[in-house]
Amino acid sequence: MEGLELEKAEVHRLRAELERLTQDRENSQEAEISMQQGVDALRQQCLELQRGLENERAQRLQMETVKFPNQLKQVEEELVQERRWRQGLEEELQVQQSLRVQAESSLSEVERRLESVELEHKKLCLVENERHQRGAEVARLREELVELTALLEVERHRVKKLEAARGEGDERLRDAMARERSDDLALRKLLAAAQQERDEAMERSLRMQDVHRMVEEVHSQLAKAMDREKLDSKLGDQQSLQNLQSTLELVQQLRVDTRPPSPSPCLWKPSQALQAARTWGEESGCSPSSKATIRPSSQSTSPQSPVKPQSNAHLAVPLNSWSLVAVCASPALSAGVERVSS
Repeated sequence: MEGLELEKAEVHRLRAELERLTQDRENSQEAEISMQQGVDALRQQCLELQRGLENERAQRLQMETVKFPNQLKQVEEELVQERRWRQGLEEELQVQQSLRVQAESSLSEVERRLESVELEHKKLCLVENERHQRGAEVARLREELVELTALLEVERHRVKKLEAARGEGDERLRDAMARERSDDLALRKLLAAAQQERDEAMERSLRMQDVHRMVEEVHSQLAKAMDREKLDSKLGDQQSLQNLQSTLELVQQLRVDTRPPSPSPCLWKPSQALQAARTWGEESGCSPSSKATIRPSSQSTSPQSPVKPQSNAHLAVPLNSWSLVAVCASPALSAGVERVSS
């Protein structure tokens, strides 16, 4: 700022000097004009004096020839004075010419200094323009710096938000991973339980196949036993009742030992099976056991068991005392039937 003030003061000083030099130049031009006018007037006077001198010479000649000698002396004195005055005018003219030369030299010096001042003024103008441009550029850069600072603050705020969101996301990710691990463990447990159930269902299906096979064997043996029953009916109802009771107890014990996941298929309806059991109880003189229940004919297999149950269409035999026991028995019925038949 101090340099700028100094430059402004220098500019004002140079401008004042330029004005002064311009004024001096104008004054010198006016003096030159006045000197030129004086020189012209002196030349005019010189011409007039020359004409007067010629006139005087003519008059002198006339006086020398015509007038008295005293007038001649007076004319000579006047001529001498005129010569002296002419010499004074010539000296004054020389002085005026020297002053004119000095004025021209000073004028050229003033012009040269004026040109230098104009150059300095142009340089100062360029410096001022450059300074204004730099000031505008500095202002623009400051505005850009303010905008960038605001953007930086916004970016910092956004980064903080992103970091907070990332922290929350990490926590959620950890929670999700923990839930996923717990779900994985639960799924593994469920898979193990499902595999165990599948194995059990396969084992039960195999047992059911054995039961079906045994039931077929029992049916064949019961068919034979029916013929035997007709022959043994003469031996007495007491022995048959005892054998039947022992068979029912054995069947009940076998059913308690092995419980299948689904009941054996029965081809009779529940009402028909119950009526047949009551009829058998009335004929044999005893009530059916409360534990030997008759269930509807439904066939259920495990969804995970690949083994298909065999068809029971060939088991459609008349329901009597032996067929009722065979249909509702457990997989170990064949052993009891063999006992009874023996």
